[in-house]
Amino acid sequence: MSTKVAVVLVLLLSFAGCASPHRATAPESQAELILLTPLPPVTSFATGFGVKLSVLFHVQPDGTTKEASLLRSSGDEESDHSALDSLSRWRFTPLTGDAERVDRWVRYAIVVQVQEPIVMRLAEMVIPSQHKADSLYALLKDGAEYESLAVKALTGGAEGSWKPVESVNLARYPGHVREVLCDLRPDRVTEPIRIGLNYVIFKRYRPGK
Repeated sequence: MSTKVAVVLVLLLSFAGCASPHRATAPESQAELILLTPLPPVTSFATGFGVKLSVLFHVQPDGTTKEASLLRSSGDEESDHSALDSLSRWRFTPLTGDAERVDRWVRYAIVVQVQEPIVMRLAEMVIPSQHKADSLYALLKDGAEYESLAVKALTGGAEGSWKPVESVNLARYPGHVREVLCDLRPDRVTEPIRIGLNYVIFKRYRPGK
């Protein structure tokens, strides 16, 4: 029997409240979600339309979650406890530059649905500037070899980082990233995708390669 996972659709709501929710690409003034820990596949989430949760995150200046609390429960105490354990490991954009180093409170509305897991073998170039990301992508389009370029341009410096290939559950990424990766064919690379303060160029590998 295949193992199912809980996949979340995340909507950002300002802490003060707003007329309509927005997708997870948050305004720069908000704490933007950049890394999810997948929620466990608990039975109470296994419905066609999913379960709606309202979560308040206490986010520290470095982007880590100090505490997550449910403003709207799933209706099942055990499921809530499991969900909070995963939600407490979610990461947001850190404060940078002249921003005051204070904690932030961000409210997210989350729709949790149970689906078959999507696992891909991916590598990542993580680049701090759009200009450099665009330059590297141009080299890749001109035929540069992905791994060699990543090692040469990003290893051991402050200009970015290189994450070698590994099997990754796509549920860990924000929705706008998952959408791109689901359409990515093996042996192809993405255009630079903004995730928080960085730009990421992914390469998808064939299984077992």
